[in-house]
Amino acid sequence: MKSGGNTSSYKHKQVYDDLKQRIKSGEFENGRRLPTASQLAVDYAVSRPTATKALNELHKDGIVSQGSGSGSYAAPLSQGKAETKVFGLLIPGLGSIEIFEPITSQIAARSEKDNFSLLWIGSQVSPEGSLSTLEYAARRYVESGISGVFFSPIELGPTFAESNRLVISILSEAKIPVVLIDTDYLPFPERSPYDLVSIDHYRGAYLITQHFLSHGLDRVDFLARPYSASTMSIRLLGYHAALFDRGILGKKEWVHIGNPCDPDFVLHEVLLSGATDIICGNDDTAAALLQTLAKLSVEVPAQVRVIGFDDVRYAQHLSVPLTTLKQPCAELGDLAVDTMLSRLRDPELPSRTISLQGALIVRRSCGCT
Repeated sequence: MKSGGNTSSYKHKQVYDDLKQRIKSGEFENGRRLPTASQLAVDYAVSRPTATKALNELHKDGIVSQGSGSGSYAAPLSQGKAETKVFGLLIPGLGSIEIFEPITSQIAARSEKDNFSLLWIGSQVSPEGSLSTLEYAARRYVESGISGVFFSPIELGPTFAESNRLVISILSEAKIPVVLIDTDYLPFPERSPYDLVSIDHYRGAYLITQHFLSHGLDRVDFLARPYSASTMSIRLLGYHAALFDRGILGKKEWVHIGNPCDPDFVLHEVLLSGATDIICGNDDTAAALLQTLAKLSVEVPAQVRVIGFDDVRYAQHLSVPLTTLKQPCAELGDLAVDTMLSRLRDPELPSRTISLQGALIVRRSCGCT
């Protein structure tokens, strides 16, 4: 235990100097968590505010780094300030799946504040995520000595599972930290050993199903595209749970897996099955369904009512403004950065699933306005 014999008003300087020396000597190596302010107050026989002031001064001088709610960590001293890290974006849907734009924009906005750079090998990665392009991007990141990768696993293709596993194996062999965004790369209910940041898909689907049911319905249908990400399985669970809690046993024929752009599928597999109130797996599916219904001369919401999921920017500007569940994209970006930084500070942390809640946005498509 350290002695706190100095009784002057500069006790924090004593704590500051001693901690700096302990870090420099290697007692607290780069990335190691420092004692909390409360622990330091006991060790140095000072008040907690004095210990906090010392930690804040160390942070200001680049000697320690501080995470939101996660403590203080030793930083490199070679240049006085913590070295700039470089993170990679591996978001195959960026540019085609709209929710990723505000998420990645927020990640980029954090770069100056948290002293990191962002690299995106975007031109070589297609939304379909062929095995070769994803492998190329992952290997480029390894060659560049990247500090960590934000990865949103690919979906909507028969080879997506193989592609995702290949990316993870390349990054894992190089010991590069990965923060998954939106979905795991393993099919639900499996769970990989990587941090995952996403909306609460289960509760979101429960909420929008409950919205339909609250208007006295005894049947609600669900429509999704083939080869959707594992998040769709979680949304289906929320959908079924909402039905069950209303005393309704959902039937197999109420769940439709197919192409919403195909009039034959929509007519024969969806409408002729008796579907009139339809939850779509995401807004893109809902927008395609609205277009197909228009081609079939089916009026929304007079004859069929539709709810989406995501609240992309165009949702309110569709021919029939879309009721949907809004994803908190900026908050997800912040959370992804916080998760990556804490993972770098403490690589031994257990893998975490961190979820945020969405908000129901009611517009005309559900017939409830």
